[in-house]
Amino acid sequence: MGLLFFLVIAGLAQCYVGAIKSGGLPCIENAVETTAKTVNSEAIRASVQLYKDQMHQCLALPTETQQQLSEANLRCQREATALFLSKVVFDKDRKCHLELTVEYRHTLVCNYSVLSRLNLKAANNSN
Repeated sequence: MGLLFFLVIAGLAQCYVGAIKSGGLPCIENAVETTAKTVNSEAIRASVQLYKDQMHQCLALPTETQQQLSEANLRCQREATALFLSKVVFDKDRKCHLELTVEYRHTLVCNYSVLSRLNLKAANNSN
């Protein structure tokens, strides 16, 4: 069994025990929801960070064409999305996918535009 499974079980147990200690009635649904929020927030954070790291590692500016920059962007985005999908749990309503999309729009667009400008500047400096 993977680490993710154990993290989910530990989170569920922690929520369940916390409810009992506080004198409340434990509710598995609340425990699942709380655990899923924690795990999924980390999945989003990790995938956005992977995208940023991959973009900076795989690019040697200037690229010969803007197309090369765009291809690297798509490749890194796919890798980051695959990481997210491997970590996300209990997201049947796809709220976390929506959150990730919003994060990507913000982070990727900002990061891509910065790299695009740096690429153009590096290309002009090398001429």
